[in-house]
Amino acid sequence: MMYTISKKNKVDGKIELPKYRRLALYLANDIKNGVYKIGALIPSLGENSREQGVSIPTVSSAYDLLRKHGVITLNVGVRYVVKSKNIDKFLAEEIEAYQ
Repeated sequence: MMYTISKKNKVDGKIELPKYRRLALYLANDIKNGVYKIGALIPSLGENSREQGVSIPTVSSAYDLLRKHGVITLNVGVRYVVKSKNIDKFLAEEIEAYQ
């Protein structure tokens, strides 16, 4: 895993983001940077929860946000997979929402 959720709720000391949004942004950056390719499985809810020290509902909310923006999709009977690397719109909307 290329990202970690810090205990602080600050980004650059200015913006407070909920944990699920920070997790979604970190994962989106990993996708954009090629850590996860299109069609690749991303960590399961339980795996990500344990690795990041956050609750499963927090991870689920992050994944739901990414799914809503078309970045990932849920394959029935499998797990979440990367659907698109075109996440600039998602990142821009998230940054704008907290300025």
